[in-house]
Amino acid sequence: MGILQEKHYKKKAVLTKAGEVESNLYFLTKGVVRIFFLKGKKDVTFDLAKENTITSSTNSLFTGRPSRYTLEALEPVTALVLSKDKLDELYTRSKKWQRFGRLVTTFFLLRQERGILERAMFTPRERFVSFVQNNPEFIQRVSQKHLASYLGIKPETFTRMKRHLMHKKNSKNNHND
Repeated sequence: MGILQEKHYKKKAVLTKAGEVESNLYFLTKGVVRIFFLKGKKDVTFDLAKENTITSSTNSLFTGRPSRYTLEALEPVTALVLSKDKLDELYTRSKKWQRFGRLVTTFFLLRQERGILERAMFTPRERFVSFVQNNPEFIQRVSQKHLASYLGIKPETFTRMKRHLMHKKNSKNNHND
């Protein structure tokens, strides 16, 4: 058996469920995964992962404790999956794999810090504009409800900001004709 296993997940499939212990790293080659937790009866999206990125319930993966959140495919997903057991085995056999582990850890830490800083430093409008500029494909691929949750704004505020941005864009295009 190889190091990585290619797996396919249908839309709405759960890769990792809250309460389960995470056993994999997912290298996404196709699709979008939403990472969310339940707060009362409301689900809160706190991260989105798309192709060419890595995702996992990292706290659970590295501590062996149950995940506090769920990873769900928002569209059909293809992932190269590396099990925790295989990863640990590779770490013991090779300095190159230990370096790989440090790079993966760095990726997760930088992504986490970026999210924390954006939520702390930017207004909801600034978060929205930055998100749209850096992730325009998500506007078409992820529901407004999930995007609003991710950005920490109400769905109606998201709709209003999107409408304003589109109006501004259309006005600019009309003036350039």
